[in-house]
Amino acid sequence: MNETKVMAISYETSSGSRGPKIKLSGDILHTYGFTLGQLVKVSALDHTFKLEAIGIGLDVYRQQVAQVRQYKQQLTQVQSESYLGHTHLYLSLQGSGLKRQNYRIGEVILVTFSHRCIEIRKLDLLALGFKSDHQIKVLHVHQNIAKGQPIPRLLMKGNWLSTCGFKVGESALLTYQDQGRTLYLKPDTEKRTTFPKGGFPPQLNVRSTPHKKTKSPLPLIQLTGRWLNEVGYKIGDPFLVGYKDQSIRLKPLNLTSLI
Repeated sequence: MNETKVMAISYETSSGSRGPKIKLSGDILHTYGFTLGQLVKVSALDHTFKLEAIGIGLDVYRQQVAQVRQYKQQLTQVQSESYLGHTHLYLSLQGSGLKRQNYRIGEVILVTFSHRCIEIRKLDLLALGFKSDHQIKVLHVHQNIAKGQPIPRLLMKGNWLSTCGFKVGESALLTYQDQGRTLYLKPDTEKRTTFPKGGFPPQLNVRSTPHKKTKSPLPLIQLTGRWLNEVGYKIGDPFLVGYKDQSIRLKPLNLTSLI
C-alpha cells in the first residue's frame, strides 16, 4: 500500500537568505510507520530522494553513521511540534542537500509514502504546459452541496491575486483549453457588464474574505459546478495554479498517471 501527495517546495531563512525546504507532517507519517525520535536515512540519486526509517537510539546512530558518510547520505530524525493544541510528527529536508539535486523554492514535488519509506521527486511543470516564469501553488478541489449533491469548488484567495491584477470588487474572465481541463483567468480590463450571446467568456466577481489575523480584506475567486467534475477537477484532488502578471492558469492533476 502506498499514497502519493503533491506539494510545493517551501523555504527557510538563514543568514538573511532563503533556501529550499521540504517539510512532511501530519498523521500520514504515523500511518506509514514513522514514529517520534526515529532516525531516517536520506539518499539521493538522479534528482530523487529516498527516506528510510532505520530505528531509534544512539546505538542505531553509531551503526549507521559510517555507512551514511561513506555513501554521502544524510541522517535526519522524526520530530514533533504543537499546532492549535495538537501535536504532529514532522520530517524536514533543507539546505545544501536539496540544492545539490537542483531542488528550488516553489517547484512542485510528488511525495510517495510506503511502509517506513518515502520517495520524493520533482514534477515536470514544463510538460504540463506551465512556463518558467510562472509562480506555482498547489491547491485542492473543495466540495459544495447543490440540491443535496456534492459538486466541486475551486477556491483561490490571498494577496497573490492582487499582484496578478485581480482586485476586490472587480471581475475576471474565464477561458479554457483542452476541452476545459486547462482554465485561464485574467482581469476584465474592459470592465464589461454584458457579453455576446451565450455569455462567453464567463465573468467572475472578485470577492473579499477577511485575513485570519488582521481581518483586512483579501481577494477571493471561486469556481463551482458539476462541469468541473466533467473536465477532471475531482473533489479532494490536487490542482496546480500557475500565476504571473495579469494571468492565472489552472490544471487538474491525475496522480495515477503521474506515479
